[in-house]
Amino acid sequence: MSQTLYRGVLGVFAHLDATLEALRRLEAAGRRDFTVLSPVPRHEILDELYPRPSPVRFYSLVGGLLGTLAGFALASYAGLAMHRMVLTVSGKPVLAWPAYFVIGFELTVLFGALATMAGFLIHSRLPQVKAKEPYDAAFSEDRFGVFVPAEPAEAPELKRLLEEAGAVEVRVEQG
Repeated sequence: MSQTLYRGVLGVFAHLDATLEALRRLEAAGRRDFTVLSPVPRHEILDELYPRPSPVRFYSLVGGLLGTLAGFALASYAGLAMHRMVLTVSGKPVLAWPAYFVIGFELTVLFGALATMAGFLIHSRLPQVKAKEPYDAAFSEDRFGVFVPAEPAEAPELKRLLEEAGAVEVRVEQG
């Protein structure tokens, strides 16, 4: 059974403000490949990590529009196929648009939901096939953690950066 290897610097923070300061300093230093570990979900951390709205909403819009088009196209094709087979019922028009709104709506919801799920999986980078971050039980109690993957040569600079931001403990993880 092989153990997952990880290399980098792990900063342990006692306060949310210090954690946010570390995130700002890491971003100013050009690092965006870090992981934040928190005992509870905090919107301040999410606002710092993701300042722009999620692009998943565009997947929903495109999926919904494609679903609407597919619903109307499917119903139109069925109407035209029935007309070719001479199955006209009591003088009904070949393309009865009001009836097509039902299938158009249903496929809008279906395609929109599937596209939203696909966008979520793409932008959350699931499934993750990278090495796991080191974990400390304090991250489930009252501490915040920031793990920055790095080579051993980068570790001293990252360690200094996290200590200046207010980390109570900084560990260099060698895997």
